Amino acid sequence: MVARCQRDSHTSFERYGGKGITVCENWKSFDVFLKWAAESGYRDDLTLDRVDNAQGYQPSNCRWATRKEQSANRATVLKRSDGTPWFQIAEMNGIDKHLYSGRVRHGWPPEKAATQPKRILASRGQ
Repeated sequence: MVARCQRDSHTSFERYGGKGITVCENWKSFDVFLKWAAESGYRDDLTLDRVDNAQGYQPSNCRWATRKEQSANRATVLKRSDGTPWFQIAEMNGIDKHLYSGRVRHGWPPEKAATQPKRILASRGQ
């Protein structure tokens, strides 16, 4: 986290430090970060996630999240006005992520891609 935000030689620097993402001064001490992690629900199966991706790493902007929760928080994920990712709406409607993303890639509006029922093709020869 610190390296990708501070070292311009880090492979991920452009996506973090290069975009102005910082680490709060307190978290530059591993012991302080470790204490926050323990008090904030750290588990081995969770990853550190920034709630607002435009802001840096600081206690008020970070949480422990599953990989699925973290992937839904990416800046490129299309979301409803209430913040719910459209791909989650698609899942609730029985539309798998591959069908949903294929529809969006082909120009479907996210709402239609997430809510249009799957078309069942009639079998040939009947």
